[in-house]
Order: sequence, then structure tokens, then C-alpha cells
Amino acid sequence: MRKQAVRYTISGVVAVVLVIALTIMANWLAGRRYVRADWTSTQLYTLSGKTENILSDLGEEIRVIVFMTPATSMYDQVHELLERYKAASDKITVEFIDPDKEPLKTRQLAEQFGVQVADTVVFAFGDRTKYVTSDQMAEMDYSGAQYGQGPTMRAFKGEEQFTSAILSLVAPDVPRVYFVTGHGEASTAAATGGTGDRGLSVLADALKRDNMDTNDVSLLSGEVPEDADVIAIIGPTRAYTEAEIAALGAFLDQGGRMLVGLDPLIDTDGTMRSTRLEAFLAGRGVIVHDDLVVDPSRRLPFYDLSAVYLEDFPSHPITQGLEGFAVLFTVARSLAADGGSAAVLVQTSDEGWGETNLGMLLRGEPVAVDDDDHPGP
Repeated sequence: MRKQAVRYTISGVVAVVLVIALTIMANWLAGRRYVRADWTSTQLYTLSGKTENILSDLGEEIRVIVFMTPATSMYDQVHELLERYKAASDKITVEFIDPDKEPLKTRQLAEQFGVQVADTVVFAFGDRTKYVTSDQMAEMDYSGAQYGQGPTMRAFKGEEQFTSAILSLVAPDVPRVYFVTGHGEASTAAATGGTGDRGLSVLADALKRDNMDTNDVSLLSGEVPEDADVIAIIGPTRAYTEAEIAALGAFLDQGGRMLVGLDPLIDTDGTMRSTRLEAFLAGRGVIVHDDLVVDPSRRLPFYDLSAVYLEDFPSHPITQGLEGFAVLFTVARSLAADGGSAAVLVQTSDEGWGETNLGMLLRGEPVAVDDDDHPGP
């Protein structure tokens, strides 16, 4: 049975799954390109596939200037990581400036590139520049301050910040993604933790690193922002108004794009509560069934039937990087296409189906596929 699946997989109360596919650079020599093997136990310096793809597409030179002394706690990590970038692309040039030993050069370049903060990495592309500061490169732990200890580095985030900087330079047009609010949707605000958390801050941060602008928006005015490229609706719990539905329709008619994630809203009597988005999507060729996907062959111990794990994903840019991973989908609804073109991203095994007797599932009673259900895969 087909399910909802997007770049960041959403299941249950909208849990974001971020997967990074790590690869080692190909073993070949050409010009300034050379191979650097990563022998660290955690593959700390191995570039992600995303970074390698961006670097391989560079058509013009990107100059990297590092204002940092060797005594800086993250100097070695920054140095080794940028060596990886140079190895992956002959369009990357790197220059390290020691402010202590080269004060004159530091002053000259700092004025040229507008650097005002120590321990800064500058990325220059044509007449555009991007800065990455030390607090962006690392997550620091200050818990030892009460004992007179200095901060320690908890996590090095250099690659995600450096690649984001490069992407923002070579792709200056920033797509704008608006997350609809006002109906109980998941929030892009920082997560507070706990089993009831519906935060999408991790997703919003990832989109920003990919050079996208994210904002929340209310559609009560009956209009979608004029600069919107994508409208995201994630996990609404209340119905949309007719004016809001009309605004979404006009947005799509003008070439806009939408990302919709609908949780099953099951009342105590076993019926599915509508958000009005179901009928709207059906009119656009996307059928969202009033069911829950079950798959006995993909059930985990101690989970009920509505929790299904999947590990076979078709070859598609959206699912790239999920090879070899098992992803858990909880309380998912099945989808069907009615006309147009559709790509199956996730589906159950042949034993799976969409169960329409929601009351039995709520009561934990055994179910079996019947004529009212939607057969899989």
C-alpha cells in the first residue's frame, strides 16, 4: 500500500528523519585533484554525497579564507575538512590566515571581506561573500564553567555550514517555503521534547542550510503570499475554511507547489475526521483513503499493527540515501493516484493493506483484509 513519503519522512505525529549518505571519493587523479582517505573510526572527515554533488557542479572558483590560529580548538577539524573540499573540486582554493603571526595581512583581508569576528571562515564567489563563524561551526558544552573549566566542543558541524555557504553563493535565488498555521499543524518553532512534541525545527533548519527561506503563514486572509514557492501543510488537526481551500487552489493554478502531510484523525467511534484537504486533494488527483496501513510482515515486536517498518525503497532522488535503512511509519494512511503522473516512493509488501475498520484497530482487535479495505502493495 502506498504511503505518504517526502524528503524528510513524516510518520505519526510528524517525526523528521534526516539521513546522510556518506561516501568516499573516487580513486583517481586529474590535475589538482587527489585522493584523501578517511581512516577515522567515525568517518568524521568523509564528505556526504550531497556535498560532493554540489562541489562537482561548481563552474567557477570559490575562494575560502580562514581567519584562525592553530591554537583554536577546532583548527584541526576545519583544516582537514577543507582539504577534503579541495580534493573533491579543483574550483576550491583555501588560504589560512593566522591573526597572531600575520596581523598586517589579517587586517588587509578582514577589511576587504568585512570580517569583524575572530575565528571566521569566508567563502568568496565573484562579488558575493558568505561568513561562517566559530559558533556556527561547533556545538559547545559550557557545563564545566561552574567548576572553572573552559568550554568543550560537543559536535563539529563544519560540513553542513560550509556546504550551505557554498550553495547560497552559487544559487543566489532563494526558494521560499511557507508552513501553514492555525489548524494545529506541526510548528517550525524549536522543539521542546517529549512524546507530544510536534516540532519541525530540525526540518526548517535543514531547509535553511539548503538555501531555502522558511516562514509560518496563516491563510485566514484568503491569500497565499505572493513570494511563496512552496506551501507546506504538516499534520493539521482542524478543518480548513472554504476561503483557505480556495487560496490553495489558486496557488496551485498559478504554478505553486505543495507539500502535504495528513495524520489520521480518528474519533472514538472509529470514524476519520476530515480536514477538507482530503476533498481538495482528490480534486487534484490525489486520493487520501480513510484507512490505516497495516502490514503483518513488516510489524515490529511490541508495536501494534499500525506501526510498519519499510526498508525497500525505489530508485528516486527523494529516497536517495535511504538504501540499507529501515524507516518506521506509524499510523499512516494509504494514497492512490487518480489520473496525471505519480511516482511511488514507499509501499508495503504484498501482505500489506489499508484497513478501514478503524474501530477494531483502536480496540486492539485482530483484523484481516476484506472487500472494504484497500489491498496492497
